[in-house]
Amino acid sequence: LAVVLTLLGTSVAAMLWRSYTMQRRAHAARMAVQAQKEMQGRMAHPPTTKWATERTYCTFLSHFKAEAGSDARYMRDLLQQMCHCPVYLDAANLTDLRLLFSEGVHQSDTMIVLATRDYLTRPFCLLELWEAHRQGVPVLVFPIAGRGYDAGHARRRLNSLETELRAHDPDGHQLIVRHLKRQGVHDFGEFTRALLRLMGLDHLHEEPSPSPS
Repeated sequence: LAVVLTLLGTSVAAMLWRSYTMQRRAHAARMAVQAQKEMQGRMAHPPTTKWATERTYCTFLSHFKAEAGSDARYMRDLLQQMCHCPVYLDAANLTDLRLLFSEGVHQSDTMIVLATRDYLTRPFCLLELWEAHRQGVPVLVFPIAGRGYDAGHARRRLNSLETELRAHDPDGHQLIVRHLKRQGVHDFGEFTRALLRLMGLDHLHEEPSPSPS
């Protein structure tokens, strides 16, 4: 009889626990759906302002298409709705790659970097940052959640940028070097230091390397 009662009690406890767990999961799912609906409602009617633009675009969205193309399109639509001002997105506005800087970066009040894992490996992304530096365009770094951007890794990548480009993207390296030479810049270090400042990485402390075991 004792064994039967023990088994019965265990079965009842297990059933109660399963019921409790299912209720908690159902509650969490309802809360997630409610939060998503609230967010969609806010994004459908976001706060707005009238951007007093000094140039053609209120901002230039700098991004690596393979990692943040859909995010960039969404942000462009949202910012244009919020600011009542054009936003430059090269996939939509660019018809001639040579005009990327003169009619894109140079004509934007600000630049938003959609930071992802390999953003700093793309030569044209790097040159967009450089042109923002030359034109005094303020840069906001906006890491995209779940896309692998890490500030420490980004700093190390920029500190070894020329070596990495020579080894893995010699055509991209030459593209940047030619662009800099046309502007009278022959020190690649000047380029990387400017990018470190724009990305907010120049004062980031390196984590100590792990000591050998």
